[in-house]
Amino acid sequence: MAGWAQQFGHALVTTCLLAICGFVLALVLGSLGAVAQVRGGRISRYISIAYVECVRGVPEILLILFIYYGGGALITTFAKLLGYGSRVDFDAFTAGILALGFVSGGFAVEILRAAWGAVPRGQSECAAALGLRPVKAFVLVIAPQMLRIALPPLGNLWVTTVKETALISVIGLSDMVRVANVGAGATGQPFVFYAVVGLLFLALAHVSNLVISHVEMRQRRWSHPK
Repeated sequence: MAGWAQQFGHALVTTCLLAICGFVLALVLGSLGAVAQVRGGRISRYISIAYVECVRGVPEILLILFIYYGGGALITTFAKLLGYGSRVDFDAFTAGILALGFVSGGFAVEILRAAWGAVPRGQSECAAALGLRPVKAFVLVIAPQMLRIALPPLGNLWVTTVKETALISVIGLSDMVRVANVGAGATGQPFVFYAVVGLLFLALAHVSNLVISHVEMRQRRWSHPK
């Protein structure tokens, strides 16, 4: 393990950045998908449902490989149809963000849709009675209540996203698993290197759970002041 601490440090930062960016993208896709299912038209609703079913039915590793090898070619094809001839290629980090965001976004759709559905319909009616426009009513009345309901499952989704960063090593990203693979091959000590990666993931999950618990506690205090 001597001399590998710096590589693991860089890989840990890469893993954290990958998880954060992927989770933010997942929240964006999840929000769009939830809006499409709850308030969208028939076509947008079917697209959102198909997206969720794709994420549920196709293994994550295949989605990662498809986005890395086929995503750039697909965008390049559309660009040529629009008159742009430049080729689009994704590096491993960008492809990892897109893949994690796409996969986690499918689960975020269901979380946010269910949280939206759990808000009593009377809340929207009261907001309308007060003269609030639909967007303002959503931001001020519906969204805070959705957050209270969705926060625990979103916390679990975050931890899952962190663990799924390990899959991105298959496309060559220098994350913790990739460094462990290289170190294990170079030193002949696979158990040591993979044990270190496991402990680092456990530490990330533990810190994440502490932060999530703190946020949930503050949110409960805000929702139910003394």
